Amino acid sequence: MDYEEYELLVEQQRVKNNQLLEQFESHLKGEKLSEKTVSKHLNNLDFYVNHYLLYEEIIEPQNGGVEEIGYFFEGWFPRKAMWSSPESVKATITVLKKFYKYLLSQGLVSLSQYSELLEVIKENKYEWTSYYQPMESGW
Repeated sequence: MDYEEYELLVEQQRVKNNQLLEQFESHLKGEKLSEKTVSKHLNNLDFYVNHYLLYEEIIEPQNGGVEEIGYFFEGWFPRKAMWSSPESVKATITVLKKFYKYLLSQGLVSLSQYSELLEVIKENKYEWTSYYQPMESGW
């Protein structure tokens, strides 16, 4: 597969992802969240599904996205998102939990995938947020 073919496949997946994001947006609005909160959630989620999951290979959010969350927070997010901070990690965790709960309700992920996501977050959240603490070396 050459670069142009790969880029075409990425763009096709991005279209599918955006359709899923639109459906999720409707769901969030149905929960009576403010427009500002919905927008913030969608921006954080877009960064995960349309940038990270499509960065090195094509990974669908519902088929492999759960397994990627650790790699995202441990390395990719701190390196690629200049705005990353403990608060942005927590905000992204919040929307990922909401998104995958929505995918579960739609039958797009299994209960075991959703449970795995929650367990990985529970076990690693402190580490992911403490990455941003000031270094003890005096920087």
